[in-house]
Amino acid sequence: MLVASNVSVKGRVSELNVIIRKGAQLHLLGPNGAGKSSVLALFSGLINADKGKMYWRDNDLFNLSLEALSRQRCLLQQQQNIEFSIPLKQLLSFYTQRVDLPHELEQCFELSSMLNNNLPSLSGGQQQRFHLARVLSQIWPAIERGEALVLLDEPCQQLDVNYQAQLMRLLTQICEQGNVVVMSSHDMNLSAKYASHIMFLKDQKMFGVAPTETQMTTSNLKHVFDHSFVEAKDNSLSHKYFVACD
Repeated sequence: MLVASNVSVKGRVSELNVIIRKGAQLHLLGPNGAGKSSVLALFSGLINADKGKMYWRDNDLFNLSLEALSRQRCLLQQQQNIEFSIPLKQLLSFYTQRVDLPHELEQCFELSSMLNNNLPSLSGGQQQRFHLARVLSQIWPAIERGEALVLLDEPCQQLDVNYQAQLMRLLTQICEQGNVVVMSSHDMNLSAKYASHIMFLKDQKMFGVAPTETQMTTSNLKHVFDHSFVEAKDNSLSHKYFVACD
């Protein structure tokens, strides 16, 4: 369980209060600059709060060592600055101490044929698949135990539709094992389908967090994005989706 109590970072995010229980998949939604990346950085322990408390599995997150954090939480950031022109398998070994991928990750990202290639030679989507596989491999033992915190900043960017679907199915499976997944998204319909909970952010403040079914409404979307939406539903689908009005 991840708990944030009155957490604030000056100029980045304020008044963050949330309890995220085992098995939850929380999606962060809001306009650019709303504070989504800052929330993920806080949850990762990479930045400290100016005030407030944060706990991960009953431990003070801000007092955990980076070594301890690296074994139980991962963070995919939007911008990757890895420019080493060496084979992917060597990069994977550097970050994860292994030269292959767990079966589930290989099934999802289909990277085995690329592991001898250098990162700069890959397309943007291929690089994103590698970075996703890399960060998840880092904490795979904790994921298998159901004790991991998976933090992903816009993980679907640059991915083809097929790989987006495969990733979201994998994250659903990871949550079913008891792990916690928190990710930012700009695709509200993807979030409406896969998230168990939604946190809206606006002007670097949290605007509510609740189960997706109750949180995803046209009135909430209009308040957060300053734009009108209509709700639609196809009889063949089990979830609602939203369309922005002209």
